[in-house]
Amino acid sequence: LFLFVKGYAQNPKIEDLVKLQKLHLIDFQEYMYKNQFLFYQANKNETTKNDTILFVNKQNVIGGFIASKKENTVFLENIKEEYFQELNNDLKKLDFVLVDAKVKAKNILEKTYINRTTEKSIEVSIISDVKEPNQIKNTYKVMLCKPAKNIFRKYASRFKN
Repeated sequence: LFLFVKGYAQNPKIEDLVKLQKLHLIDFQEYMYKNQFLFYQANKNETTKNDTILFVNKQNVIGGFIASKKENTVFLENIKEEYFQELNNDLKKLDFVLVDAKVKAKNILEKTYINRTTEKSIEVSIISDVKEPNQIKNTYKVMLCKPAKNIFRKYASRFKN
């Protein structure tokens, strides 16, 4: 699959992230190489028994995969505004509903979206760069995971029928 998103030919869409979450680590790696991402970093956590692998593309978007026994997590970080608009539109097309918004840390706003049908959760972190007064820029991190059943039920109860 080659992805073309308004000048960001190397960036996966939300539907691609959903597919990537189902892959094994080696298949994720092959997908990233085919889409012009380069290996960036890897880590093994003996405590949680998770393997994490990161890839980076020419726009400095980092694609990551956390392999675990229960459910894999896929994420993109360091996303610029233009590309995030495409991802934001994808969320609406794929029936994700905003269920939570909170301040996570200094200059980070986190929004949580869920899809009742697929029981997937997408966390969007909006990070503000306020270092220069007239150069305010946001970057984004998008993480796709399957929340624990009790967390999903809590979020699903916020849906309006």
